[in-house]
Amino acid sequence: MSHFFNNILIDAPGSQRSSELKEHVYTLIYEVHKIDPSLLLYVLPNVCLQLQVDEVATRSEAIGLMGKLFASSHADYGHEFMKNFRDFLGRFRDASKEIRLQIVQISVAIWEHKSELAGLLEKEFILRLSDPEWEVRQLVVHELCDLAANRLDLISEECLRVVGERMKDKKVTLRKETMTGLSQVFSTHISSYWEENDEDKPLVDF
Repeated sequence: MSHFFNNILIDAPGSQRSSELKEHVYTLIYEVHKIDPSLLLYVLPNVCLQLQVDEVATRSEAIGLMGKLFASSHADYGHEFMKNFRDFLGRFRDASKEIRLQIVQISVAIWEHKSELAGLLEKEFILRLSDPEWEVRQLVVHELCDLAANRLDLISEECLRVVGERMKDKKVTLRKETMTGLSQVFSTHISSYWEENDEDKPLVDF
C-alpha cells in the first residue's frame, strides 16, 4: 500500500497517470490512516515533499491533507513525525498569501485536538500577527479570539497580549476585529465566572 501511494506521489509531474491518480490519492491516504495509521510510516514524508513544489495548488492540497492527519484522533503524527510537522509549520511563512491563510485556518483544529503541539503552533500564530498582508493578520486575530473564547486553557497570556497589540494596527477593519474578538473572550469568561460565583452563594430564606 505504501509503495502504491509513493509511486503516485513521486511520479513525474505533468504525466497523465500522475494527474489522474493524484486527484484521488489524498482522499485514499486519509481513509487508509483511519484503518491503520502505521501504513503511512513511509508515505507521510513523501506527502511532505509536496510542500516544496512551485505550484501553489499542489502545496495547498498537501497542506489540506497534512492538517487533517496531524489533527486526527486516530494517530499522533505530529509527535511521531516531528520533522515533517516542523516542515508543515514552515508554510506559515509561505510566499503565497493564500497558503498562509489556509494554514492558519487548518491549524486551529490541530491546536484544539493535539494540545501537546499548542506551543509550536502558538509561536507561528504570534508571528503571523505581524504578517505584511492585513487579511492574514485579521484571520489570525479572529481564530485566536475564537479559540480563546472556547478554550482559554490552550492560549497563553502572552499570546493574548500580542493579539491586543493589533488594536493599534494601521488597518481600521483589523482594529475593530481585535476589539470585537477580545470583547467576546472577556464576556464569555467573565460571565462564566459570575455564574460560578452565583451558584456558590448560599440561598437566603426570608
